[in-house]
Amino acid sequence: MDHRARLIALLERLGARGASGSLADAVLAAWSGGERHYHGLRHLRDCLQQLDQITEPVPDRDLVEAAL
Repeated sequence: MDHRARLIALLERLGARGASGSLADAVLAAWSGGERHYHGLRHLRDCLQQLDQITEPVPDRDLVEAAL
């Protein structure tokens, strides 16, 4: 899973313009911090996989993904 590309696409769907790549890099760097023992990129990947497995419509799906 390409977290950066997925996050940039999400940010742009939510209205970000211009600096979405820089914002995505900053968010992913924070998620990769050594102090994040449980809520790191692996946990994020697992949560996003669970979201992707939902086949019925999810109200405000982009907001749910942003909350993750």
